[in-house]
Amino acid sequence: MRAIRLELKNGRKTNRKRGRSEEGVSWTVMRPFLIGIVVFVALLFILIFSPWVFRKGVFVMNKAFVLRQFDIEGGETLTPPLVRELLEAETVANRVMIGMPLFGFDLERTRREFLLRAPNIKNMRMTRVLPDTLVIRIVERRPILRIGAGGFVADSEGIIFSRYVSVNGLPRLTGVERADLAEGSELSGLARARSVRLNLISKQ
Repeated sequence: MRAIRLELKNGRKTNRKRGRSEEGVSWTVMRPFLIGIVVFVALLFILIFSPWVFRKGVFVMNKAFVLRQFDIEGGETLTPPLVRELLEAETVANRVMIGMPLFGFDLERTRREFLLRAPNIKNMRMTRVLPDTLVIRIVERRPILRIGAGGFVADSEGIIFSRYVSVNGLPRLTGVERADLAEGSELSGLARARSVRLNLISKQ
């Protein structure tokens, strides 16, 4: 009877040891995998957020880079004071004004929004100059003809916009319905062909 009991006890001990050894093996196998996941997540976090943290800390929150002056070259109708007024307007979503961080706004988004509100601009360039200046250079569209009698004009690309200054000597394009005209739109069809013809005539 004793021999049998001893064998049973030994069997139990052996089973316990095997169980522990199997658990040890599984943890040894899983540990590198878990460490790899942790390292990957940490690297991903650094890659995603480090540029934002760097820009925020070094540029946006840096009190040395504050917008203190505009350097604006406008056109004949969009004068520097008017450009600044449009940038600082309270109704503008991406408002830019003196005293704000120089890197506290999206430069390209500001430029796109400004062009949408001013179809008479052909090109607009905005540049930050450290430590405190926003440089703006504007090229206005040059009208080549008048459209009807409502103050609309068009340039060589057929873009329609409003203009009341220095347009009296321009040829007039007739036969275009007022309802078909909208600032920022483009002449098409017969109206476009006639505008090209008038442009060629005016250059001769």
